[in-house]
Amino acid sequence: MSLSSRLAGVTEKQLAESSTLFLKSRQLNDEDCAAIAPHLAKNRSLREIYIGFNAFGDEGARHLCEALAQAASDVGQQLSLLGLRRCRLGDGAAEAVAELLRKSPSLVEVGVDENEIGDAGAGGAGAPRGGGGP
Repeated sequence: MSLSSRLAGVTEKQLAESSTLFLKSRQLNDEDCAAIAPHLAKNRSLREIYIGFNAFGDEGARHLCEALAQAASDVGQQLSLLGLRRCRLGDGAAEAVAELLRKSPSLVEVGVDENEIGDAGAGGAGAPRGGGGP
């Protein structure tokens, strides 16, 4: 899957090797997220990704979160910040983020404000890591 014109100026190499990615305000959609996900899954250097203010929703967030979880597992990626502010995220995206938090212990900051996440999604994203109880 090739990168769309909305990713002009961003190379596949940058997606796969940069420690910080600024992909804000590009009108990225679910298909764009699917196209960049395989590159993110190979990026062992990625520490911060700012991808808010875009047009993707739950499906795009799932692509991103699955790729980032794979990178944490397969190549030891130490992502610490995921910025998803003001996209079109709902409860499905919150579930994907919650799963990523469980699989990526280095992830300490996730911005999902100004989205459409309801109480059910917020509850899942706020669950303790490791699924532990009292």
